[in-house]
Order: sequence, then structure tokens, then C-alpha cells
Amino acid sequence: MKHRCTGAVPALTMLLGLALVTGCMKKPDLNARPEGATPLELGVWHEDSLDCADSGDCRDWFRVVVPGEGRVVVEAVRVEEAEAGPPFRVEIANPSGAELARLESKDRDRVRLAARTIPGQVLVAMALPDPRSGALRYQLKITFEP
Repeated sequence: MKHRCTGAVPALTMLLGLALVTGCMKKPDLNARPEGATPLELGVWHEDSLDCADSGDCRDWFRVVVPGEGRVVVEAVRVEEAEAGPPFRVEIANPSGAELARLESKDRDRVRLAARTIPGQVLVAMALPDPRSGALRYQLKITFEP
């Protein structure tokens, strides 16, 4: 989630007389914590991005609901045009945020991670382990195997 400042927000704020704005405010990163996890459908690819160094967007949380006992499988793919992006980490957690599995991509562009689960909500995070990391565009798919 890259934030770009435009002149429209400060100008509008000044016109309304609310406050003098000297810079731009970042949008809150709602899915940076487990309680703000973005809901996803099982088996559907989702594309997103992280940009830890520029905007402080270092982790995205997602949630799915699994229908029974089994395995949740997460496939994550780096999407870059020309050069290799930074290493990333995939995490699977239970509804309270306790980690079930974790995998670092290192120099791989594609990783697959699985964990045993019970029926209900499962959390998945995509993260940049190094806060100095540049931008990462990625695709993520979460599936369920009974």
C-alpha cells in the first residue's frame, strides 16, 4: 500500500479551515495487525504489495474460514517485472494469532506453506522480515485440504 501525497488534500483542508497542513498524513494500514485481517476466499489468488522502507507497510494479514479439520495451504509468489524483490515471510496462525507455521522465501520467488487446522478462522500473514526492505508485489492463494 504505497501512499502518495497530492496537493488536493492539504488545499481542501485549508479551504475548510480545519487545520493548516504542512505535510501528508499516511492512511492507516488496517491489515497490519491480525484483528484487521482482510477476508479472502479459499482458492482465489489475491494480489497485493508491501513497502516497508517507504511507507512502513511491512506486514499484511488475511483471514479465511476453513470448513473442517485438515490442512491450510498457502502459496505465495513474488511478482516483479525486472529485478528480484526483497525476501518475504509467510506465516499461518490460529484465530488468536498464535503461529502454526512460518517460512522465509530467501532467494525463492515462490513458496508453499501448510499447517494443520481445525474448523473456523485461520490467519495468514505476508511480511518483509527486514524493515529496510524495498517494495514487494506479491500474489497469494490459500486453499484447504480435508
